This record gives sequence, structure tokens and C-alpha cells, in this order.
Amino acid sequence: MATVRKTITLSASQDAWIKSRIAGGAFTNDSEYIRDLVKRDQSQEDRLATLRAAIARDSTAAPATSRWTIYGAPPKTALPMADLRLSSAPQVIWPK
Repeated sequence: MATVRKTITLSASQDAWIKSRIAGGAFTNDSEYIRDLVKRDQSQEDRLATLRAAIARDSTAAPATSRWTIYGAPPKTALPMADLRLSSAPQVIWPK
């Protein structure tokens, strides 16, 4: 991999943050930390492009004949707030 030498300007707090990440053993030097940030940013942009393409593709698709075809029947009664739990699992939101 060819490399390009860059000069960047950081605030004192940003420099301290990078030094703390290196001292913590997560990275061996400043360049490694910056390269990791760039790789993460590139990966995030790739994921966003994929999501945008899927949204654009789905927005041009033919609509379903009924919202309930996709989601199923609405609940008969509302859940009490005490029964709701926070989780990282996908949430189902019933259409109005």
C-alpha cells in the first residue's frame, strides 16, 4: 500500500484523546489511530449507500394491497407501559 504523508492540526484535547487511546493499548501510534478512523468512516459511508439504495429501490416498488398484509392484524388491546421492555431487538410498530 502506497502511503502519503499528511500534516494535520488538532486541538490539545483531541491530541490528548489520541494519546490516551495509544497509552491504553488500542493503537501503536497516531497514524494507526487516524487510519482506523478513516476506515470506519469509509465503512459507514458504504453501509449508508447500501441503505439509501434499498430505500430508493423499495420506494419505487408496487405498494402492498393492505398494510395488514405486511404487519398482520393489529393487537386487540394496548400493552400496559409496565409490560414494555427496552431491547436491541427490532420493534414492531402497528400502523394507525
